[in-house]
Amino acid sequence: MKAKQIIISTLIIMLCAQNSAKAGWGGFHVPWELFKRKQKPQIEEQNSVQENIEAPVLREPRFDEADEVVEESPIIKPDKNAVYIKDIQITGNTLVKTEAILEAMSAKSGMIYDKELVKVNLREIYNMGYFSDKIKAVPTITKDGVILNIQVEENVPITGFVIKGNEVVSTKEIQKILDEQVGMPQNIVVINKAINAIEEYYAQRGYILARVMNIYDEPDGTIFVEINEGVIDEIKYSGNTKTKDYVIANNISVVPNTVYNDNIMQKDIMRLYNTQAFGNVKRSLSPSEKDPSKYCLTVEVEEKRTGSISVGGGLDLTTGLFGTLGYADKNFLGRGQQTSLSFSTGTGAMMGGDDVLNRADFQAEAKFIEPRLLGSMTSMEIGAFGTSWASFQIPLAMEQRFGGSIEFARPLKKYPHMTAGIGFGVEYDKIKEGDEDQARRLFQAVNEDFSQRADQLTSGLFLSASPTLIFDTRDNPMMPRSGVFAMGKLKGAIDATDFDTKYLAATGSVKKFFPVAKKSTLVTSARAGGKLYGDMPEFASYRLGGARAVRGFKEGHVGRGYGYVSGSVEYRTPIPFLDRLTSNQIVNNTRIAAFVDAGQILSPSVTQKLYGWPGYAISAGLGMRFFVPGLGPLSIDYGIPLTNVGDNNSKSGQFTFFFGEAY
Repeated sequence: MKAKQIIISTLIIMLCAQNSAKAGWGGFHVPWELFKRKQKPQIEEQNSVQENIEAPVLREPRFDEADEVVEESPIIKPDKNAVYIKDIQITGNTLVKTEAILEAMSAKSGMIYDKELVKVNLREIYNMGYFSDKIKAVPTITKDGVILNIQVEENVPITGFVIKGNEVVSTKEIQKILDEQVGMPQNIVVINKAINAIEEYYAQRGYILARVMNIYDEPDGTIFVEINEGVIDEIKYSGNTKTKDYVIANNISVVPNTVYNDNIMQKDIMRLYNTQAFGNVKRSLSPSEKDPSKYCLTVEVEEKRTGSISVGGGLDLTTGLFGTLGYADKNFLGRGQQTSLSFSTGTGAMMGGDDVLNRADFQAEAKFIEPRLLGSMTSMEIGAFGTSWASFQIPLAMEQRFGGSIEFARPLKKYPHMTAGIGFGVEYDKIKEGDEDQARRLFQAVNEDFSQRADQLTSGLFLSASPTLIFDTRDNPMMPRSGVFAMGKLKGAIDATDFDTKYLAATGSVKKFFPVAKKSTLVTSARAGGKLYGDMPEFASYRLGGARAVRGFKEGHVGRGYGYVSGSVEYRTPIPFLDRLTSNQIVNNTRIAAFVDAGQILSPSVTQKLYGWPGYAISAGLGMRFFVPGLGPLSIDYGIPLTNVGDNNSKSGQFTFFFGEAY
């Protein structure tokens, strides 16, 4: 019996020794050709693993009671007819930690030894990417189980990376993605993930054409990474029949021989939409016929009718029943220029209070806009106007204003969300007495000297200059849901007929849009303005109350003066389920609004003293917001005063409506 056991043991030892002698080692070279590509890399990992498992065929051994296998895992129940893995040993690794290899293996000490399971584990180790395909397992049988020795061969270690072809993204930023691989064996899996990370890094910054085109290594372990960032070779335009090519080109910031950035292109597309000359704008990218390593950008537009003649009328609280006649072209002669001419006349102010005369009014305005002056990013607007109406600034007076202006604006290159502008104007203002007897009674009632009336009726020919700075991050200028719009403006004016009459004033506003849920918006805003220097005529002073400042009060009935502060909070939300009933865009863009307004007049004027308006107020109300194509947002509100409801203001509230934003 003893002799039989000795013979069996000797045969097993010889068989294991024979298998160990067959172990062979060889060099490894990463197949970099797998990384070479013209478009986004499609790198497939190697799947040819040498499953060099040369273990003896293990028959079901018979264990004596003394030789019973000890269960090392509390989960696995001992089976007297099975052979268990006693221990797993890793050899050949120097840079990759043994713990990491063991963690990658599904086989654990205490599990039943199975040849197929070992093959699976060899593939799991190879799929880590750090090792050549010369991985093998050498099992050693002991009376307590199998000691499984996994022999690996690490790839050549990486000594560094050299980046080529990058311009818009710094080498330092790309190295951050790759640096963790330095000092580790070359790993196809990890490098492939790094390639995707590099391209994703580019894409997040708008460089969607950037690709890692080639990777190769040197014998010293240096890996070279070649990047094609996506240079535009040429730009083409299509779909425009009326519009000149240069009009589209003037609105495109992307230029040939520069790296394409889709974030910039999206802003350019929005800029083309804002010209209101196009119903649709698309962009496409394709390899250039001249140089396949570069790209051709095609901008395709769909023109829409831009010229219009309008005849209309309606009811307005400031002009009463009115009629309008107008002409406008938002793509004049196909040059991208905007022209407009409008006339309106009305019966006179309604619900303006006893401080506003009920007299017929007249307004005329002509405007010309060149959005790209001489092909630059500077815009120019020239305007002329004439008005004659009952004054909302000077009580019981009539205003006549005639003049013109020219304004220039340009986005700041270093600050992409900022625009600087300056305007120059000439304006003849004539303030005429409307009801002197009633005016005298007003002054007498509050014991004010009637000589101040002459100051109220100050007229003159004023020359002005107005520098402006705008910060705008709104997602949509017409119907914003997120972003900030802020504006600061100085205005200096001097009377050309009396140089002693001059003043400097400043105004500023900021509005913040917060998206709520999918379609709702919370809007907060604040405004302030005031005289900084000189003698500001009362017709140029500020007023609170009405459509654009503290809704719920009559126009100007919160107060009038030479300075003010005001603010508003408004919540806008679509009408529930309306989009399920109709696809009409005007209807679906309709919003319900709830708001709270507040404001205070600073440095009250003489008019403030005459009427004793509160000077500050808070109101709240509800409204509707409509987006009218070609005109913009239309607001209809009903506000209710919450404070300082006097005899001149309705306790039940006030309707207001207007085009544009309230603040």
